[in-house]
Amino acid sequence: HTVFTDMNDYYSFYEKVILTNSSISGSASSFVLEQIKETNELPV
Repeated sequence: HTVFTDMNDYYSFYEKVILTNSSISGSASSFVLEQIKETNELPV
């Protein structure tokens, strides 16, 4: 897991991941964002 101390850094990073990975569905990205809110970690 990559831990982000600044959530703004995380969201800007994840936004790029979504924009560059069209295989990520809206529901999947929403699920991941919910996980981030709970753990402050990037699920790998």
